[in-house]
Amino acid sequence: MNKPLISSKTSKAGPIILALFFSIFFFAGIGMLFPITIQPISRTIAAISWVETPCEITNAEVTTNSDSDGDTYGVSITYRYTFEEVEFSSNKFTVMENFSSSGYRSKEKIVEQYREAGDTICFVNPQNPSEAVLKRGFHPILFFTLFPFPFILIGLFGMMGKLGTKQTRPDGSPVGSSNKGKGSGFYFESPVETDLQTGSKEMRPEQKRMFSVLGLTFVNLFWNGIVSVFIYFIFFEGSFELFPALFITPFVLIGLLILFGWISAILALFNPVPVLRFDSYPIRLGKPTTIQWRFEGQSSRITHLKIKLTGKESATYTRGTDSYTDTQLFYHEIVCDTTSRAEIAANSATISIPATLVHSFESSHNSIIWELELSGSIANWPDISDSFILTVTPAVREVPHA
Repeated sequence: MNKPLISSKTSKAGPIILALFFSIFFFAGIGMLFPITIQPISRTIAAISWVETPCEITNAEVTTNSDSDGDTYGVSITYRYTFEEVEFSSNKFTVMENFSSSGYRSKEKIVEQYREAGDTICFVNPQNPSEAVLKRGFHPILFFTLFPFPFILIGLFGMMGKLGTKQTRPDGSPVGSSNKGKGSGFYFESPVETDLQTGSKEMRPEQKRMFSVLGLTFVNLFWNGIVSVFIYFIFFEGSFELFPALFITPFVLIGLLILFGWISAILALFNPVPVLRFDSYPIRLGKPTTIQWRFEGQSSRITHLKIKLTGKESATYTRGTDSYTDTQLFYHEIVCDTTSRAEIAANSATISIPATLVHSFESSHNSIIWELELSGSIANWPDISDSFILTVTPAVREVPHA
């Protein structure tokens, strides 16, 4: 028995329940995003233009908060200043609200610095002179603005993964819906939706490339926009500190991967689009079918074209209280594998699926998927990767003559 290509396990309680569970994390992160991330960062940026004003420290101490989890420490510095001939008092150290955290020594160092100074500089909001801070720009406290991101990512990928367990097709698409496919595009046509009367048919991939660009554009602007604020404050505003730079490094690397994916998606928009024509469709088991292909766009950029026909079986079964889905490749045929520019631009091939194999089939527990996978290599450019789901009908049974 061949080993399954894919084997997945899902709870009998249902992936919807698990998706709802992860949605709690997602919406909790979204709910925290404005007060914890967006608002403090926007106020930090706004504070760059606040007016430098002399101030006098009236009190500086380290506060201690005790609870069942232990002691946490905060900075409490009160100061007074005069702005436009009006005297004000404030105890805000940064634009973020004063809060406690572990680490007494770091707080004591800050308090001693201002206590010894006596007179120093604060930064006053000219639009609201009663609002002032002692430190603007980057401060390690800003790292707490990243707090919602783990919740959002865990919730998002959790929902995607658990909802994905409902998918029964080997390509990962849900039953009875249009597939989104792999790489640059995808074409799907279910046996139910297809006109089963034989005739020629032309197929082209649905254009999902633009949707990939739009989605990655949003993620890129959102993630790298926030990370860039930290980079600015760490490296260009104030003195450089090693710990903040090390802390932000993983977020920068993730941002670079997102940026690379976004650029690749944009470049893929300009890839040639494959068009397939079948002289007989749907494809019948045991009956030869000729496939012609051509490209819309500059096919001369493609250096290697490969088209393969696959048959995959997906089966869902129950073992104990859990359900499992296995996907197994039972048929594989190379339809085209060429580096000839002429054959890449336009050519044809004949396929004949053995009559002894199984036709396209889909139910709640089992499915048979026939698929043409087309890949094209382009030098120094994102490759072409398109898939076409095929409708394959049963072989014609010969009725013996009396």
